Amino acid sequence: MEPNELFIALDLETTGLDPKTDEIIEVGLSLFDGGKVVNEFINTVNPGKCVSDNILMLTGITQEELDKSSSITELLSEIKNFIKDKPLVGHNISFDTNFLKRYLPISNYSYDTLKLSKIFLPFASSHKLSYVADYLGIPYENIHRAGDDAQLSGRVFLKLYEIICNIDPLILKRQLDTMKGKFNEAELIKSALENSLKKGLNRKSYPFEIPQNFREDREKDDGKLLSSISEYFKREELEDRPPQIRMAELVQTSLTNDEFLIVEASAGTGKSLAYLVPAILFARSTGEKVHISSYTKNLQQQLFTQDIPKAEEITGFGVNTILRKGKSNYLCILKSKNLSNDIDPLTTSTLILWESLTKTGDLSEISYIFRDINTGLLNVDESCRKDACSFYNSCFYYNIIKRIKDADLILVNHSLFFTGNPDAEKVIFDEAHEIEEAATQGYALRVSLAEVEVLLKTIAKETKGKLKKDISELLDIARISFEKVGRAIVKLSGNSIGLYTEIDLTPLRTLSEKLYNFLKIIGSIDSNNDGIIDRLQELISNLKILIQQNQKDRVFYYKLLNLNRTNTVELIGAPLDISPYIEEYLYTNLSSLVLTSATLTVGESFDFVKYILGLIRFGERLKEISLPDTYNFSEQALTVVPTYLPFPEESNFVDEVSLFIKDIILPQKKGTLVLFTSFSHIKGVYQQVKNDFEERGRELLIQRSGKSKSKLLSLFKEKEDSVLLGTGSFWQGIDIPGKALEIVVIEKLPFPNPSDPFIAAKTSYFESKDLGGFSSYMLPLSVLRFKQGFGRLIRSTHDMGMVFILDKRVIRKWYGSIFLESLPTNISIVNSTLEVNEAIKAWFEEGRIYTSDAVEDNWEAF
Repeated sequence: MEPNELFIALDLETTGLDPKTDEIIEVGLSLFDGGKVVNEFINTVNPGKCVSDNILMLTGITQEELDKSSSITELLSEIKNFIKDKPLVGHNISFDTNFLKRYLPISNYSYDTLKLSKIFLPFASSHKLSYVADYLGIPYENIHRAGDDAQLSGRVFLKLYEIICNIDPLILKRQLDTMKGKFNEAELIKSALENSLKKGLNRKSYPFEIPQNFREDREKDDGKLLSSISEYFKREELEDRPPQIRMAELVQTSLTNDEFLIVEASAGTGKSLAYLVPAILFARSTGEKVHISSYTKNLQQQLFTQDIPKAEEITGFGVNTILRKGKSNYLCILKSKNLSNDIDPLTTSTLILWESLTKTGDLSEISYIFRDINTGLLNVDESCRKDACSFYNSCFYYNIIKRIKDADLILVNHSLFFTGNPDAEKVIFDEAHEIEEAATQGYALRVSLAEVEVLLKTIAKETKGKLKKDISELLDIARISFEKVGRAIVKLSGNSIGLYTEIDLTPLRTLSEKLYNFLKIIGSIDSNNDGIIDRLQELISNLKILIQQNQKDRVFYYKLLNLNRTNTVELIGAPLDISPYIEEYLYTNLSSLVLTSATLTVGESFDFVKYILGLIRFGERLKEISLPDTYNFSEQALTVVPTYLPFPEESNFVDEVSLFIKDIILPQKKGTLVLFTSFSHIKGVYQQVKNDFEERGRELLIQRSGKSKSKLLSLFKEKEDSVLLGTGSFWQGIDIPGKALEIVVIEKLPFPNPSDPFIAAKTSYFESKDLGGFSSYMLPLSVLRFKQGFGRLIRSTHDMGMVFILDKRVIRKWYGSIFLESLPTNISIVNSTLEVNEAIKAWFEEGRIYTSDAVEDNWEAF
């Protein structure tokens, strides 16, 4: 088929996802001829029952519309006559055809734009229809209406064919060989290949941006070293920020004088430029490298693509920059050439094109394929033969390693420091409040069935089938062992996370013994790859430790990734004190260290962070400073505490939070972020308020498992009066200035879950040191997160807003004052719904702080 021929673009809206039990509520068919829509069939369908509010809200269809519509059986003859035997096109087309097959014997050829987009748009951030349309530059107005989605699918199909025609014919040939004619999409690729060959080899380059992980900008030099670093910040386009200049001076001193520095800098300081400018000047004047580590990928990308070019512009000095990750993040070319039957043909086709285009080999570029396969089948690991490998010269990982010698700035993430141990002497940690989490995960021992399977399959390939029988038996034992342990866990506790001290680990002991016996014979079969032997030894050692559970400096617990698949159990042994590990693997190698974040102090002290990171011993060598706020929080933000709400542990708390959102937030029509500490409370509140929001026509967004955070935030920004219910990662890393976010609601003080096995063990560990598990660990940890949540509100000098704390423990308990004193705003205490509304009116309309006339006098905090 060629797209200029006749085809039908199809989309259905349904009551759910199951074609056996759910119903069609709208049919959209668009007839394309010569690349244009020439006819359409669009009809709502009466499903014969009430449709859920979620579906109605998603589609914009009303129940009244559906009740007045024809049934699907009444529309069948028209649908059949419209489709006839024409090819069908759709996004996830099998979903739509499976619904129609209940009523029509459909045997038409069909082409799936979802499959095609995954194969030919590997760098797209999502492959949902709207995302793909945006990526391809195809405009649209509505989504989740059958007629609009059908037409959009057809236009996406045409654009994808155009792109395929410009792909290297050798790549298309390899993809066709992989598909072996088993997929309809292969016919389309074959057509594009024939067209490409007819037109000759004068093809356009791939039309989309391909990520880089290095930049060589030294030749851009046009600057000079000035007498004071403050001189670089006097450019007209830069805001006058004294805290930023002060931080830049401190970072410069740390790098030059081999000092350790911990600096808290609130939002608006301009932290990135405050450390990048002195880092660039230091690297270019001395020839020494500076490592810059972040916790989140978003910040790492922001530094690479935006902030470093800006700092180069400010200083006038270009730098060579690389973005480095741990070796397991990179594609192993040798593995990709020997995939055999481990990966399905469509995924292999994706890999074929991506590998030919990628400049980094970073597997996160195609993270979507790893929902179905294990990264261990493709990544560089400890079995790597390094320069003995025939692909060493083109290896993505070793190519970035080779570039280190010429780099000035090396961007990494925290986990690399605690798993890959990079050779670094000058290090700047941004998002330093996350170092403990990264180090804990990095130094934890882990064993899972997936890890065992990947290693054994790697050994099978390396030994060229000589140990096929032994490995097959070991794989069977491993699967049975993890299945039995997982079943025992589900039977005993039914929880997805917990201690496993009462679980019978005999199956895993048997597996450990079998692996040890296997280790004895593998050396005689393949002595050329010490990496595999080392990796197997490490696995056996870790498994033994996790079974014995006798290391008192670790907490041993399990995670079940899927309660319905008991073999997905993972055993973990996490260190209770990371400071000895950081001391051995990091501090001893450093000459300069800078730690920065907006949240590093508790009660105006760095003691908590210094203690958990083992920094206290550095004494006067460690300089510490909390910079003054850049924003005028007393005039830009107000914190309000309603006292009339119940305590969080009371049974009606969720009901009252729901009423607060309906009675207070809903009428205000201001962009609002509601921060929760659990998904269960989000769901409880959402169920109680969703109808009210729908009736008022206000957007209510909810964080759900599998729902893109970036997409949610985009939707939140689009409508300035929307309300977003979120937890987890929404407490930090969100930057939404202006009217889109004027109110932040903190439902509960963000204490860590005391039933979490790691938190419980860590609390006990602090108590064993006579430090107080709650006061010395859980309390400061939650204060830091609390400050992160508050920091979502004011993101520019023009912002104005309010923070509501619905947890009255903040004024009724002794520790509440520690939370309140961590905030830079005035506090308003209110005792009724009426007073809350008065406080909102006074602040937003008059810039005045409302004071209640009926303040109770028996609060523990005062």
